[in-house]
Amino acid sequence: MSHVTVLGGGLETAKFLAGLVEVLPEERVRVVVNVGDDDETWGLHVSPDVDRILCALAGELDPARNWQRRGETFQSHDGARRLGMRSSPKIGDRDLATHLLRTQLLRSGSSLEEATRELTERFGVGVQIFPATNQRVRTRVRVPGGAISAAEFYANPAANALAVCYEGAEDAEATSKAIDAIMRAWRVILAPADPVRCMDAILAVPGIRDALRRTPAAVIGISPVVGSHLLGDSGSRFEPLMKVTGGASVSAQAVAERYGDLLDQFVIHTSDLSVLEVIRKAMPGVWVENIVVSGVDDAARLARRVVNEDRPVGR
Repeated sequence: MSHVTVLGGGLETAKFLAGLVEVLPEERVRVVVNVGDDDETWGLHVSPDVDRILCALAGELDPARNWQRRGETFQSHDGARRLGMRSSPKIGDRDLATHLLRTQLLRSGSSLEEATRELTERFGVGVQIFPATNQRVRTRVRVPGGAISAAEFYANPAANALAVCYEGAEDAEATSKAIDAIMRAWRVILAPADPVRCMDAILAVPGIRDALRRTPAAVIGISPVVGSHLLGDSGSRFEPLMKVTGGASVSAQAVAERYGDLLDQFVIHTSDLSVLEVIRKAMPGVWVENIVVSGVDDAARLARRVVNEDRPVGR
């Protein structure tokens, strides 16, 4: 059995991966990560999805504190704010050290992939983590008067979404190692990540979608939506983004319709059992599981089911 490759980003992906490495040895796991939320803050290159995954795999996220980083403090952020320097989201002191090293590596000539590999080694993580691309791709939400980042949109309840674009994606290319991780995998998993902000940003990178179609591996998606709510999203900011990008609703069915041409199997939450047959019209290979993750044991249970699922998922 070869490796398993996970595509995603954000907290729900990080939680899933924390469980996956309880099921498989780290050296058999690859991750292709969204870079659409990367940004420059205080002159530093911030890769929030990569960093959240690094912290999860290093055992530095605390489920008892809503999966925040253990021992994180915010003295640098508070000091910068007093001087009129803003950041969104809030940057912790331990995260700041990660941003400093990444920026130093990039300025010395390393690619984003190379900088990520260096950080992975320094975190003591055995999983191979690949940014979807080394080029600059940014998820941008068009609002009246201009365009803002997805993070800014989520933080501004008054912003009205008109469209979403992935700035720079047309001129980008997937890294060879990201493509190789998909093509040589035994199983590929689309993690429960924000479809618009994360998964679509990965798929916008030329080469990724084609690799998912061509890989001989079984491709399994885990719904990021339970009922009418995006996992991990306590507000209502996701709904307008879903609608302006063609989703008729916030539902597992809408996600199945979005990615059905790429998937062999699709996992939905037990609370969506009532619409199972409807979803099967868009994605015939759908099955039901408790996909809500509260702790590492939950994540390991879900990962074990997805990895060891014995339904016919081969291509």
